[in-house]
Amino acid sequence: MGQHKAEKAGGYEADIEKYITEKQGVDVKHSKADDCRGRQEGVSCYISDDPAAAKKSLRRRIRDQISCLDPSYCRQADQRIIERIVSWECFRQADTVFCFVGTDREIHTKPLIQAALDLGKKIAVPKCVSKGIMEARQISSLNDLAPGSYGIEEPLDTCRIMPPGSVSLALIPCLTCSRDGRRLGYGGGFYDRYLESVPGIRAVLCRGSLMEEQIPCESHDCLMDAVIWEEGILDLRFPRYTAGSDG
Repeated sequence: MGQHKAEKAGGYEADIEKYITEKQGVDVKHSKADDCRGRQEGVSCYISDDPAAAKKSLRRRIRDQISCLDPSYCRQADQRIIERIVSWECFRQADTVFCFVGTDREIHTKPLIQAALDLGKKIAVPKCVSKGIMEARQISSLNDLAPGSYGIEEPLDTCRIMPPGSVSLALIPCLTCSRDGRRLGYGGGFYDRYLESVPGIRAVLCRGSLMEEQIPCESHDCLMDAVIWEEGILDLRFPRYTAGSDG
């Protein structure tokens, strides 16, 4: 398939890189690390002498891949991912859904958020509040979103805070992920910290062309309960079952 350069979101990525450089002094306590890792035992992991450096190298490579993705592929993959989620039983049964708002280079989740709102679900959207820390706020419509930290659309300050303990299903972004539930984000640690307090299902969304066989890991990395891409949903709570998979 011919690939064309996608428009770069340079400002956003520059801000993320600046944040990652500045965050070296952030002290984070993972009070529920054992619970968050959950399936750590028995899950294959790419062990590196320097996992932080391995992650940085992988982030650089995946960003290059993203910049070369065919826009038509992205649109089709995003649509299929949303269709998978909307028909997924875990989504249908969830009362409160936590969902990110995709940036230009991420999966476009606004149609998914609107679908959840139309179904009467409570929707919690992340909002950055300080270095490495975010909270979720409930929105009642897409009009409750406005550009916030790093140019990412966030809930307005008037939206009420949604406790992480009330989240039934968390839909999480990534740069890349593996089929065993490991994800690689931008390196800020926002989601790993937040997810420690989320009792519901944690699902990572990724376009299939960006998925990796192995992801370098560290002890604080939070494993996902499900992996969702355009070809299906791999529910890792039931390792042999893939919902809606073609073939």
